[in-house]
Amino acid sequence: MIEKLTKQKMVEFGFDKEQIEKLLTWDNYEINIVNNKGFYYASNIENKIYSETDAYTKCYFKDETKPEFPFNDFDLVPKYFELLTANYIAERKKEAKITFNEKKAIEQLKQIEIEKVTALIEGFKRENNRATYHKRKIDKYNDYLVWLQSLDIEDFVERKIKTTPSLESIFISTNNSYQLCLELLEDLQLTIDGVPNIKKGRIGKLTGLITALKETPNILKGYKHTNDFLLQVFNTHLKSNFKTFSKRNEDFNESHDDAKKHLKKYISNKK
Repeated sequence: MIEKLTKQKMVEFGFDKEQIEKLLTWDNYEINIVNNKGFYYASNIENKIYSETDAYTKCYFKDETKPEFPFNDFDLVPKYFELLTANYIAERKKEAKITFNEKKAIEQLKQIEIEKVTALIEGFKRENNRATYHKRKIDKYNDYLVWLQSLDIEDFVERKIKTTPSLESIFISTNNSYQLCLELLEDLQLTIDGVPNIKKGRIGKLTGLITALKETPNILKGYKHTNDFLLQVFNTHLKSNFKTFSKRNEDFNESHDDAKKHLKKYISNKK
């Protein structure tokens, strides 16, 4: 669950006075806590409180280029492997250049993970003096090993093709660039108070924004996204159905120039 960060909610979820004070007064403060009410991740950057699976997602996948294994929420294992896959494919594509077989790459990653997890389990078992300490890790990795061994690559590839990543997932997660994108959507009136405002003829505004984002370093994650892929991601976020990436109208130039100006200012302030 994701809720607005308020003092009332923090009290309800069991945050202590010091944690509440920091979240209300400190700049760019984020914290995760566990108590008898559950597990929570709070951010005054995003002005949100995440609980349970959503909180674990924020913690384990804070840097999606280096996802951590989700020990405390096994339901996130498919997402964990999807992130591993995205990073592995991006690396292999750079190396392969023209010739690349995605299905074969995923099969290779599956085998790499099986060998890695098997080695970890065997290593924990050999530490007899810490057997009790490692038991939970062994159990979790055994569950993951079973999941990997039963993973059908054909089915995984098919589901991967059908699933469009979230807008947030394509942005670098450590510099607040996703929040900047949301602000730009508002500035360009592609959203109003967060609600999609897509009317006929607005494709130029959207493609102008996407082009500016691609041209600005340290905003999007390091993969070389195509225009069509980014249009699909924004379509999903905005619940729109633009089919052609068009740069041929006045809206494109105005949107592109406005977005570039804001992005340039944002990057300058980060230096």
